[in-house]
Amino acid sequence: IVKEHNVEDEDQLPTAVAEADDGRAVDITSCTLNSNELVDDIDSDINLLVKKLTDDAVDTVCNSVTDL
Repeated sequence: IVKEHNVEDEDQLPTAVAEADDGRAVDITSCTLNSNELVDDIDSDINLLVKKLTDDAVDTVCNSVTDL
């Protein structure tokens, strides 16, 4: 599974500023999501899931054959 999602201009990445109780702006840009890392994480999770499902399917088939 290969997906590419590149952001050419880092200014396009979402940033956010919250307001503290006393009205001061609190910079929470450190929470900015790196979309490339996010896609990589999703791809990794999907690959692990597919591998587990495949392993489970192979085990099921092998067990069924040995039961015959």
